[in-house]
Amino acid sequence: MIGGRSRDMNRAALYGWRRRRPLLAVLLTAALACFVPSISAARVGAARQSIRAQVNQVDRAYHRAVARP
Repeated sequence: MIGGRSRDMNRAALYGWRRRRPLLAVLLTAALACFVPSISAARVGAARQSIRAQVNQVDRAYHRAVARP
């Protein structure tokens, strides 16, 4: 009889863990998101300007090369 109750308690504990698993996954994801640095709008803007400057530089070099006799 005692062994049966112990087994039932273990099943209940396991069932409780399974029910809480999605909540724990959400909490873990939220905790990890706090530690991962996000990309700010300023960094995106700076990267975009850098790319635009490189494209303009290549464009000028191309036009100089084409304009040569």
